[in-house]
Amino acid sequence: MVMALKYNDAQRTSHNEKNVCAYINRRTVDSYLSTKGRDRKNRHQYFTDDGVCISVFSNSGLPTIIKGKAALARLGSWVDAQFPDWEWVNAHVYPSRDGTVFIVECTGVGTAASADVLARTTVPYIHIFTVRNGLISEVREYSDMRQKYRLLSAAFPATDTCPFYPL
Repeated sequence: MVMALKYNDAQRTSHNEKNVCAYINRRTVDSYLSTKGRDRKNRHQYFTDDGVCISVFSNSGLPTIIKGKAALARLGSWVDAQFPDWEWVNAHVYPSRDGTVFIVECTGVGTAASADVLARTTVPYIHIFTVRNGLISEVREYSDMRQKYRLLSAAFPATDTCPFYPL
């Protein structure tokens, strides 16, 4: 089960409170990135209630924006069906000085499923996480959608197939 780390202002009493907050925020990002299998459906629990996931490069050229825990939960189910064994590997995490923003360079690896194609794919990603109080308030994903389809030997669709686009 996915458990997001949380803290509140009353719990931050030491002179190292910024270090503690940065540590908790980093653990949240690491846990989010390491979820696998069915636990990926619960990644919405790592987000604030108003959390946002933005896939900057979509098939249409406009970003796909998913906002709120309920929408993020639906996205988790959709992603699980489309990419059943997807995971991020070789993650390099670069924290900001204050530990609230994390730039992650990683590789997405797994099976991409569509109506016509089921194939193994590997795609480079950049994620930018903004984390507040141990919960993700925003994550922006950057990847090459065209590369994903080239790797699948599939035609690049004219419109997004994600049911959340556009929001």
